[in-house]
Amino acid sequence: MKKHISSLLLALSILLTSTAAFAQETQIQADPIQIKQTVPETTAAQDSKESTIRKSKNGEPVSPQARAELVLAQTLYGLGFGIEVGMTAHHLFGIDGTTPIIASYAGGLALGLGGSLLLSRDGITAGQATTYNSGVAWGLGNGFAVSKMLDLEGNETFTGLLAGHLVGLGGAALVWNLFEPTADTIALANSGQIWTTAITTLIHGTTGFTASKPLLWGSLLAASNIGLVTGALLSHAFPMSRQRILIIDGGATLGGLTGAALYALVRRGKNQPLEGYMATTLAGTILGLTTTTYFSRNWDLNDNTSTQLFINPTDAGAIVGLAGNF
Repeated sequence: MKKHISSLLLALSILLTSTAAFAQETQIQADPIQIKQTVPETTAAQDSKESTIRKSKNGEPVSPQARAELVLAQTLYGLGFGIEVGMTAHHLFGIDGTTPIIASYAGGLALGLGGSLLLSRDGITAGQATTYNSGVAWGLGNGFAVSKMLDLEGNETFTGLLAGHLVGLGGAALVWNLFEPTADTIALANSGQIWTTAITTLIHGTTGFTASKPLLWGSLLAASNIGLVTGALLSHAFPMSRQRILIIDGGATLGGLTGAALYALVRRGKNQPLEGYMATTLAGTILGLTTTTYFSRNWDLNDNTSTQLFINPTDAGAIVGLAGNF
């Protein structure tokens, strides 16, 4: 255990050093851009610059924030990948010792950081960054669920996580090359995945989680992937912004918490079985999802209204008026 802790601390120190170096590189690269912006640009230069802004066929612009998100997430995922490789090597081949562990952690960090910097060297859109980050998360979730379905324990679970990590990363690359989804599309797909999984979990909770382990984790795995695909399809039929999706997610969360709180108040001083909490939380979550989706239906509509308040002083006082387009 001490070997693993010391190795993890060393890996974290490497991560902090690499992050600082990346931040310094970004700052150095940003300075010339600021200097260039002080020089008036000709129309031809502006047109050339505008043509290089949009890299994706979905119309999203290249974003430095998207690159930062990708590098940060994939560096952390890289550390996780190193841990998965180390634990899998220990389980399958009996490899142990401080040196292999440090090499595995450091190699994962370097792979995550270097790979994300290489991938985004020509700029990256929010959709591409979100696709890769969400793809790895999806793969890890599926790998964990499959491990539980197969009743794997201990270090065996890391083998499932490693396989899911690789499948998720490869799937993300395939999805991006085939469809180039926007960040809004990925956000709705993620939201669908999250809430179908949460609702399925709560349904199992209403029965006290009496289902067998293969049935429990199999249903969660199926619900997660059905929600992901459904969300992706809905994003084309009913496009939504990430802001609206976040509002809907917040409404579902608030509804679930409210349902649990009401049950606790009603059953105060009485027996409060877990099934009751799960049932009221389920009802609140569904109610929060549906009501927030309905009341936010005009969230993404273009608002062309404009108002103006004016005050004209007069000898006897003032005239106050309100004008605008509604």
